Amino acid sequence: MATFDQLPAEQRAILELVIQRRQSYGDLADMLGMPTPRVRQLAREALVELSSRSAARVDPDWRGQVAEATGANVFFVRDGELYTPAPDCFLNGITRQTIIELAQRRGIQVHERAIWPDELESFEQMFLTGSAAEVTPVGSAGPWTFEVGDLTRQLDKDYDNLVHGRISNG
Repeated sequence: MATFDQLPAEQRAILELVIQRRQSYGDLADMLGMPTPRVRQLAREALVELSSRSAARVDPDWRGQVAEATGANVFFVRDGELYTPAPDCFLNGITRQTIIELAQRRGIQVHERAIWPDELESFEQMFLTGSAAEVTPVGSAGPWTFEVGDLTRQLDKDYDNLVHGRISNG
């Protein structure tokens, strides 16, 4: 089974389009002649690959505060607590809202507030959420490095379980 890097350049370009243009996995599967679950997996790998180039870039809002990442909402972890920018000038994504709810169910303190770039070095973990990203751990963004820690892994697992009906929504 090929990884994203091992795919021909044409397929990599198409997978990048699914993330940038939000094409459906079914349409992309037909275009590539692949089963939809495989395309979904490759698209996720594509997002991880793209994150090293753009998706993990932390975008500031008009005030200079951290707002989001390219095409995804952003979360940070410090001392077992979750931090995410307050959605006052960007989309409050459904996946973002779901992760907040899953964290709260586990008793994890969630802080929705302004986050300034100079705070980023104090965070231990970073991950992105979104329709394409689902829950994607980030190892680095610009000059900052992050671990893929237990809290990120747990929320990713919880989200996967929710999406696949192994836990209830609510």
